[in-house]
Amino acid sequence: MTGMGYLIHAPATGRSTMEATAAFGAVVWLAMQAPKVKNFALRQLNQLVLQPQAAGCEVLVSSEDGQGTGKLRLWLSYANLSAVFERQYVRDPSMPLPPKA
Repeated sequence: MTGMGYLIHAPATGRSTMEATAAFGAVVWLAMQAPKVKNFALRQLNQLVLQPQAAGCEVLVSSEDGQGTGKLRLWLSYANLSAVFERQYVRDPSMPLPPKA
C-alpha cells in the first residue's frame, strides 16, 4: 500500500509490501541504528523479530523512493498484545489502548 510518500507493510491487514526476508533484514538494519537494541545478541532476534513476524504482528513504514522500495522509518510489533487488543488495533489503529494496570 502506498500513500503520502510512505509504504506500509502490515500483514494482519492484508497490506504486504515486502517479502518476509526483506522485512526481517529491514528490521534488523533499523535495530542496529537504535542505541537500546544495537548491542542485543543475535539469539535475541528470535523473540524480538522472528516471533512477531511469524505471527504477522508487525507494521513497517518505509519512505517511498518512487521505485516501490524505500528506507525503513518505523517498525512496530504488537505481538505482546492480548487477542482483544490485537483485534482492536487491526480494526482501528488510532484507538488508544487502556493504561497498564
